[in-house]
Amino acid sequence: TIENKPLSVPSWEDVQVKEQVRRQVDGKGLSAQEISFYLWCNMMRKNPAAFYEKVMVPFLKEFPEAKGKEAESLATDLKSADRLPLFEFSQLAREAAIEHAIDLSRSSKLSHNSSDGLSFSQRIRINGITKCAGENIYTGKEEGLLALIMLLLDIGMEPAGHRKALLSP
Repeated sequence: TIENKPLSVPSWEDVQVKEQVRRQVDGKGLSAQEISFYLWCNMMRKNPAAFYEKVMVPFLKEFPEAKGKEAESLATDLKSADRLPLFEFSQLAREAAIEHAIDLSRSSKLSHNSSDGLSFSQRIRINGITKCAGENIYTGKEEGLLALIMLLLDIGMEPAGHRKALLSP
C-alpha cells in the first residue's frame, strides 16, 4: 500500500499519442479514468525509458514506500525496453471488462476467473474477441496513472505478470 494522498501528475505528454487516443475513444463514453489509463499506457509503451524518468522517478520520490525490489526490477525493465506497439481501443474488450468487474463486485472475490468458473480466455472468446488480448485487474483509487504505476510495480507478485502483460509487444 502507499500513502493515501493525491498523485502529482507529470506534465509530460506526447501530442501524437494524445491525438491517437482521442481519435480512438472519442464518442465511446469512456470515463476520465479509463481515458487516462489508456493514454498513460500508450505513453509508456511508446517510450518506456522516458516513462521511467518522467513518471516513475518522481512517483518514487513522492511515495518512497513503493521503493523496493519491484521498483528496482521495473527500472531495469523500462530502461531496457524498446518502443512497443501502441494499444488499440476495443469496445468489445471494454464491455467484457465491465461485465467481469460487475461479476467480481457481486462475488467479492478478486480473480481472473468469473464466478461461474470461466477463464479469461473463455470470457473474451464468448465476447467476440479473437485477436491478442490481456487482462490486468487493479483495485484502488480511480486514477488511471496510479493504476498503471501499481500494475507495473506489481508489488508482492511473483512473477510480475501484470507488468509482463503491459510490456508485451
